[in-house]
Amino acid sequence: MMNADQHHPAPPADQAGLRFAALWAHPAFAIHIFAPDGRTIRVNQAAVELWGLTAEQWQSWTISILDCPYFAAVRPDLERAFAGEPLMLPPHRYAPSDIPTLRGGTERWIQTQLLPVYDQHGVLAEVLALHEDFTERIHEADQLERRAAERSRELSTLLEVSRNVASMLELSPLLSLILEQLKTVVEYDAAAVFWLKGKDEMRLLNYVGPIPPEQLQLRWSLTQAAHNREIIRTREPVIIDDIYAETPIAQAFRATGMANLGFVPTYIKTWMGVPLLLRNSVIGMLTFDHGVVGFYTPHHAELALAFAHQAAVAIENAQLFEQANRLATLMERQRLARELHDSVSQVLYGIALGAKTARTWLDRDPERAAEPLEYVASLAEAGLAEMRALLFELRPESLQTEGVVVALIKQTDALRVRHGLNVETTLPEEPTLPLEIKETLYRVAQEALHNIVKHAGATLVCVSLEAEPTQVVLEISDNGVGFDPARAYPGHLGLHSMRERVALAGGVLTIVSGAAGTTLRGHIPLQRR
Repeated sequence: MMNADQHHPAPPADQAGLRFAALWAHPAFAIHIFAPDGRTIRVNQAAVELWGLTAEQWQSWTISILDCPYFAAVRPDLERAFAGEPLMLPPHRYAPSDIPTLRGGTERWIQTQLLPVYDQHGVLAEVLALHEDFTERIHEADQLERRAAERSRELSTLLEVSRNVASMLELSPLLSLILEQLKTVVEYDAAAVFWLKGKDEMRLLNYVGPIPPEQLQLRWSLTQAAHNREIIRTREPVIIDDIYAETPIAQAFRATGMANLGFVPTYIKTWMGVPLLLRNSVIGMLTFDHGVVGFYTPHHAELALAFAHQAAVAIENAQLFEQANRLATLMERQRLARELHDSVSQVLYGIALGAKTARTWLDRDPERAAEPLEYVASLAEAGLAEMRALLFELRPESLQTEGVVVALIKQTDALRVRHGLNVETTLPEEPTLPLEIKETLYRVAQEALHNIVKHAGATLVCVSLEAEPTQVVLEISDNGVGFDPARAYPGHLGLHSMRERVALAGGVLTIVSGAAGTTLRGHIPLQRR
């Protein structure tokens, strides 16, 4: 019985023959040699192994390759090759359903090169088919493409999560958002955010998992927590594949649980900790619990660390925002205390003094009591205006319920009473404006009137508001000493603040000032809204 190698003629002695002999014997190249009518002349051993048919089976097959159902999909290319055209076919998928004898009984991706061979008279003598199995390379390329697509999805998720976290400035909601968004990046059964307090303690900021809140410990000692200390020391993630293993780090994990909780949570089988880094220093850590031994891999740690970098910055920003809010609240309270002392408390003192004077005159000369009583009444009216203005500042939401016109009236009333200025107002009915525009107008007017009182030395102030279909215009003028609007005034941010507010609303603030006084005009367009 013949085998494939018996059909290989003795190689010629020339160099080309030697090269062909080496190619014929190479296991990576399956070679068919066909007669011009498409029947098999000979095949090498690699072809036998690839297609699953022996050399005898191929040679005993009287059917032409052109009519073989195995190769129906590439028949047009075969016809071109048998017509004398050399071809390189791209890798083609062959399934066991089409060719049951395929190597391994699984689908194969095979690249084929077809080379017509002519005799010395230029007549087609043979067609050589060189097949190369590309299956592994195709699978590797597919796997690489899947990994790249998965990596792209992970990076997109990280980007979206980072945006969500960075946009939150309130600390408590941020901590909840961090653990919520974290689960879209790394799977967990429980997770926590810890903050370092000194060298020997961590504070639990937030936790999501099955442990009831009443059993959680907010202060965690680092004395026995070798796994946590390792994160702090190396500034790198730490993974414990099996917390019940007898390794030193797993034993330290169990000891920490007993010391801080009084028990080791039974749902935890594997654990991962990732540092929260800020300016290359560990400020806290994210921890992950999972119920499957060996669940976390270095790739999980890489993803979690990328998220942790964003979370650390967001947490610090939220803390700074919280501190700034506390400072702003303190400063506002101090300002209101000064306002109450300089205005309302003085009014109350005057009312008390006037009432005592009136009481004295009631006993001695009742007719003379009228003057101090009128003084008391005027002071009470002034105090009421002051209190209204102060209460409006304490409740900025009043802009939505009462409107910007009422707010300007209260401001100018307080100006008249508190500082004795002559204030003229030209104000319309309450205009229909977005709330943010109303707030801009109110804050600009508030700052401008404050500057007039503090710097202008004016006796007359005019305030007007014009609301048109395409724009709203606020104008405030005074007859004070004036100033140079183009000059920088270090430490005085009022002008910059007003310009910035109007610009954010899409408008322009202009200031004209001279010896005759100052006029401020704020134009805010409404067409784009």
